[in-house]
Amino acid sequence: MRSGHLLETSLCFTVEVVSVGTRLYVHLAPTLDVPSYRRRWESGAAPDATPYGFHLAASLGWSVRFSRARVPRRRPWQGILGLVDRLTGGVDLWHAWRNRASVRGAQMIWTLTDAEGLALAVLMRIGLLPRRPLIAGTVWMLHEWDQHGRVKRAVLRWSTRAWTVLTVHAEPCLQIARRELRSADSRLLRFGVSDSAFPLLPPLERSERSSGPLVVFAMGNDRTRDWDVLLEAFGDDERFRIDLVCRWFTEERAGRYGNVRLIRDPDLEQMRRLYRESDYAAIPMRENAFSGITVALEAAALGVPVLGSRTGGLLTYFTEDEMLLSPVGDATSMREAVLGQGREERRAMAERAQRRTEAGRYTTQGLVERYDRIASEVLAEQG
Repeated sequence: MRSGHLLETSLCFTVEVVSVGTRLYVHLAPTLDVPSYRRRWESGAAPDATPYGFHLAASLGWSVRFSRARVPRRRPWQGILGLVDRLTGGVDLWHAWRNRASVRGAQMIWTLTDAEGLALAVLMRIGLLPRRPLIAGTVWMLHEWDQHGRVKRAVLRWSTRAWTVLTVHAEPCLQIARRELRSADSRLLRFGVSDSAFPLLPPLERSERSSGPLVVFAMGNDRTRDWDVLLEAFGDDERFRIDLVCRWFTEERAGRYGNVRLIRDPDLEQMRRLYRESDYAAIPMRENAFSGITVALEAAALGVPVLGSRTGGLLTYFTEDEMLLSPVGDATSMREAVLGQGREERRAMAERAQRRTEAGRYTTQGLVERYDRIASEVLAEQG
């Protein structure tokens, strides 16, 4: 256990190094600015005080510093970095270079998504940044592996050799990593959601919520969501109502169905209400290796039954006894699964999923603790 604490100023939550704890640097996406993120959290617009709750590492003794968000202006040499960015799949080398002082001062580095870990890795491999223990998260890179050309796969293999540990949130991604990146220390690190934004709540009785059609709440912005299947299963069927949250789903398409309500960018309070007013949180997906996890965790915490496709990351977190799953692309099976499940079965399933959520610590605190365990092992191995 490291000793340390957070510095909280009246202006913002900077999470700067102010103690004798092991120095941890968290490299976030270039658009994520911690002070403004904290202001959003204070206003109820963000689930945690910092992205993914990484500030919680201070409670485990780390002295935490976050990356500074990228300033949106160009300099002459950024064009050169941009060429490398495109070769490695859109990583932001300039953002990593701007935060070089934090890298140099770190004893440990954490990232959560692919681009951030790759940007640091490239600069470490070519000697522009010093090597530091780096626990690098991946989300999309492995799912898209077969779509990459030979050159890009070679660049990715070369880059990831700078990663001390490669982490994934789903078992299918772990299998790909161990097959394609054999030299990497690949590990499963389960995700978590804020337990203050999504606390454990008992499932509501239907009489406590509403009468009328079964409410199917579906939310997601990534392209793995199979809205065609959802609409084929429940669209224009008076037995159901669909509440859909998606930035890229069009008003024109939603208007073709009399029972679809399209909601744009709900805040946290609205999201919780949408979950709690629903009979199912639906996660219809095309075949993929990673998707569906966040919605499933939020729904399970709030006591809402999960309805999904048998793909993505869902079975890494819950069993088929804790979710209602149907084959990928099969709208008929999805609809029949819902109609075949009674009220008490639905409630019991949600309760089982919630027990799994609690036991697995699928929270941001649990996520940070899992990073901490891996980081402690790495530091112990390095002496």
